[in-house]
Amino acid sequence: MYSNAALLIAIALNILALIYKFFPPKKINTWYGYHMKSSMRNQDTWIEANNYSGRLLILLSILFLFAALVSSSFNYFSALELSLFAFVLLLSCAGIYYLTEMHMKNVFDESGKRK
Repeated sequence: MYSNAALLIAIALNILALIYKFFPPKKINTWYGYHMKSSMRNQDTWIEANNYSGRLLILLSILFLFAALVSSSFNYFSALELSLFAFVLLLSCAGIYYLTEMHMKNVFDESGKRK
């Protein structure tokens, strides 16, 4: 039962990643996209941050789908393991923000101009 929940979470993450990949936010907005100060300086920073974080999200979603498929092959998958799965997923999403911010600092200066 819990392995099915992990698999559904991973599939949902893959669907979201594909939507983000094929329908990226084109303009700076308040409801869809990578919303951090570094990404909202200008249109160039917006596009770069969303492209970079989108690639990371796709990689993350594939890794979690693989982990969920491997986990679901075992008959025993407890609520504790599902909680751990969700916790690692949240930490990984925080990692996407961290890696994207590091990328933005390497590509742009403080005013949002490319280095």
